Amino acid sequence: RDSYKSDDRKRQTPERRAARERILAQLDSVTAGWGFSIEVPAALVRACVDDASGDRLDAVLCLVQAAWAWQRREQGWGLPADIDPLEGWIVSVPPGTGPG
Repeated sequence: RDSYKSDDRKRQTPERRAARERILAQLDSVTAGWGFSIEVPAALVRACVDDASGDRLDAVLCLVQAAWAWQRREQGWGLPADIDPLEGWIVSVPPGTGPG
């Protein structure tokens, strides 16, 4: 739940860098729990950690979520059946866990 990114250079702190490192270090165990594993090359890990805006790490996380949804494409992409079709939804996020 720690913030890992900021576009404001003043808020690009060592703590946020450490949060990016933790996310990347845990990615293998998280994806294994989702039924697949990923291999992130060392150069990409470094690029994700060095990118204080978080854009590269966001792209990796988006790919993980897309893989999770692809596995569930025959079951509505893993989306809850009762979501509002006019609203957006982040795949892999269980109902009732979002804000508000």
